[in-house]
Amino acid sequence: MLVENDSYHYSLHYQYSQRIRLDQPHPIVDGSFDLTDLTGSVTPKSSLKFYDTAVSKIQKFNKQNQFGSQIFANNLLGQIKYSIDAEIPKVELLDKEEFLAIRWFIRKERKSLEGKSTLNDRSIICEI
Repeated sequence: MLVENDSYHYSLHYQYSQRIRLDQPHPIVDGSFDLTDLTGSVTPKSSLKFYDTAVSKIQKFNKQNQFGSQIFANNLLGQIKYSIDAEIPKVELLDKEEFLAIRWFIRKERKSLEGKSTLNDRSIICEI
């Protein structure tokens, strides 16, 4: 772990880096996201590698209180998983020659001290 606060998390791993930003523009992501299914697989346009193994597909998942991406070659290589007690109303995908990015939208109900409910919408971009 290198850097972490309430809205940003950055860590380096063996051959990849992970950057999580909440509701902030991403300097590397250049292009427009397309709406996609909450679950299902994506065959990346780019030649992604995960620990020196070519990635053949990314499987999106959305289970109770957990969502994320599983990374496959011939079998499961790894996963990026988030746990949160919130609704995931939509997912967007940006699949370019250089990278693949998934934007997860998160909707959480918050109650004020007066008991009023408000919806708080946020997003997380996962660049692979």
